[in-house]
Amino acid sequence: MRPYCGVLAQLFNVFNARSDRRSAFHQLFTNPLLWGAIALSIVLQVAVVQVPFMNDAFKTSPLNVGDWLICAGLASLVLWAGETKKIAAKLLFGSTTSVNDSFPGGPPPPRFPRLREARQVVDPRRLGEHQL
Repeated sequence: MRPYCGVLAQLFNVFNARSDRRSAFHQLFTNPLLWGAIALSIVLQVAVVQVPFMNDAFKTSPLNVGDWLICAGLASLVLWAGETKKIAAKLLFGSTTSVNDSFPGGPPPPRFPRLREARQVVDPRRLGEHQL
């Protein structure tokens, strides 16, 4: 059941990958090609797991409805973790900056002035051999 959950987790992660700043649910249905690719991936995944001759070819065994629901629930944790990260970034760094955009070397968030020192970009040409 583990590989099936991994495939479904990647499908949930597609929504997180759309933006580092905006919610995965923002303008959710604006890309029909994305939805087509997701639908095709789900159909193929279910076929590999549920269709008998594909079970033999891929050495899989069918799952019952409960197992599919468990997989979908576990896989969706990727989506919820991404949403939590975006909310935390918005609360900590402000509405216009994400965690990924604030590092390295960007302006420090106003609420965390000491981060400036931690994020200084070091030019390796200015370091000695022993510091690399």
